[in-house]
Amino acid sequence: MTTVVADCRSAEIDAQIYLPHINDGEYREHSAKVPKRFLYYLSLLQLSLLSDIPFPRLLLVDTPETAGIDPDSLVKMLRQISALENPKGRAFQILFSTGVGKYPPEFAENVVLKLSKEARLLTEKEPAAKE
Repeated sequence: MTTVVADCRSAEIDAQIYLPHINDGEYREHSAKVPKRFLYYLSLLQLSLLSDIPFPRLLLVDTPETAGIDPDSLVKMLRQISALENPKGRAFQILFSTGVGKYPPEFAENVVLKLSKEARLLTEKEPAAKE
């Protein structure tokens, strides 16, 4: 977190209660910004890859840019995914939805689905032909 959030001098997760301590203070949901919240959950995922904490090894992140994060900070934040360590080779998955090109270019090969006005997730079904 110290490499992504400008005003973050120190960040760690309490091993007993799994809540973050940021800048030697306690985590407060109302003061959390997008990177802090994302990196908190990414840290829990990291802990689950290194040890046996009760965390599902799955992250689902929906359009983080809608919360006001600037594009450069968004890309910088998402690049932290590449820093995950997985020495035990445990299966995990991170799903995030974001706008076209609003992710690190090196993640492009991992894009599974692109939606647009022409390629929608849900489409109207054609009525069955009457005989």
